[in-house]
Amino acid sequence: RSVLKDWRKVKKLKQTGESFLQDDSCYEIGPNLQKCRECRLIRSKKSEESAHSPVFCRFYYFRRLSFSKNGVVRIDGFSSPDQYDDEAMNLWTHESYEDDEMDLETCKYILEHIGDKFCQLVTSEKTAMSWVKKDAKIAWKR
Repeated sequence: RSVLKDWRKVKKLKQTGESFLQDDSCYEIGPNLQKCRECRLIRSKKSEESAHSPVFCRFYYFRRLSFSKNGVVRIDGFSSPDQYDDEAMNLWTHESYEDDEMDLETCKYILEHIGDKFCQLVTSEKTAMSWVKKDAKIAWKR
C-alpha cells in the first residue's frame, strides 16, 4: 500500500518535510508530478489505464518525493547508497536465506553456467565506474 494512501503517514510527512521513496507509479501519484517515459505512454493511451502496473514505472522505488510547505507532493531527487532501510538490505545480505549450505556440485554447476557472465558483469561495472567523476552523485534503485 502506497505511503500516500495512508493519511497518518501523509500527515507526518507533511509536518516533517521528510523525503520518502516513490512507492507507486508517477501516473497514480498526481497530475503535476513529472512523469517517467512509461507513465507518459500510459497517459496517452487512456483505454489501458486499468492494466497499468506500478512496477513498470521507471521511478518506482527509485525517485524520492517530499511535501512542500504548501502540502504539495514534489520531486526530491533520487536514492543515494546511504539511504536504505532494513527491508532493502535484507535483499542483499546473507542472513535472509534460510538454507546456509549448498553442496559442492551445485556450486560448481552454477559457476560453470554463469561464471563467465559474472566476470563480464564485474568488468563492465569497473569500466563504467572509471567514467564517473569523483564528485558525482551515485543513485541506486531498490
